[in-house]
Amino acid sequence: MKFLEAQEDMRKSYFGGGPGAFASGVVWITAGIIALLSTKQMSVFVFFFGGMLIHPAGILLSKALNRSGKHQKGNPLSRLALESTFILFVGLFIAFLTLNMRPNCFFSIMILIVGGRYFVFSSIYGMRIYWIFGGILILSGVLGFLFKTPFYLLGFIGGLIEILFSLLILVQWINEMSLVKSEVKNKNLVFKIYSFVNVATLLLSFLCLYFSYLNILVYIISAYILFVISSIIVNYYKFNEMNSILSLKRI
Repeated sequence: MKFLEAQEDMRKSYFGGGPGAFASGVVWITAGIIALLSTKQMSVFVFFFGGMLIHPAGILLSKALNRSGKHQKGNPLSRLALESTFILFVGLFIAFLTLNMRPNCFFSIMILIVGGRYFVFSSIYGMRIYWIFGGILILSGVLGFLFKTPFYLLGFIGGLIEILFSLLILVQWINEMSLVKSEVKNKNLVFKIYSFVNVATLLLSFLCLYFSYLNILVYIISAYILFVISSIIVNYYKFNEMNSILSLKRI
C-alpha cells in the first residue's frame, strides 16, 4: 500500500480522526466540570479512565456517521497511530508526578503532550489542519504555565479546542467528498457557520469563566451540545444520501 493510499484509507475509516477528537474533547470538559464541582484528584481520575474510552467512542461515532471505523489490513500508518499513543502515557506519568507539587500544571502538561501528538496525526491522515490544531493546544499549554491558569479552566480550554477542531475536521472531510460545485458552495457555507458557532462558544465560555458566571456557562454548553448533536444527525443523513449517489455512479 502506497503512502497516499494509506492516508486516504485512514481518513475514510475514521472520518479524518474527527470523531476521536470530539470524544477526547468531551472527556476534557467532563474533567474540567469535575474539578470545578469536586476535587482535583477526582478530576484526574475521571480524565484517566475517560481517556481509555476515547478510542472506542471515536470508532462508535465513526460508525454512526457511516464510516467503517476500521482500517485495511497492512496499512503501515496504523502502527504509527498506535506508537503515538505511548506519548500520552509518558506525558500522563510526568503530569501525575507534578500533581502533588504543582497541581495546576497537570492539564498544562497534558495539553502540551496531546498537542504534540496531533502533529503526528497530520502524517497519519494527510490533513494539514492537525498542525494548526496541535499548535493551538501547545500555545494554550504554554500560556497555562505562564499565567498560572486555574486547574479546572484548562480542562474547559482543552475540551473546547478539541471539539472545535473535531467539527472543522468533519466539515473538511465532507468538503473532500463533495460531488458538484453547488455542493461545495453549500459546504463552505456550513464551514463558516460551524466556525462562527465554535469561536463564539469559545469566547463566551472564556468570559463566563473569567467573570465566574457559571450559571450562564451551563446554558452555553448545553446549547452547544444540542447544536453538535443536531449537526451529527444532519450529517449522518447527508452521508447516506452521498453514498447512495456514489453507488449509482459505480453501477
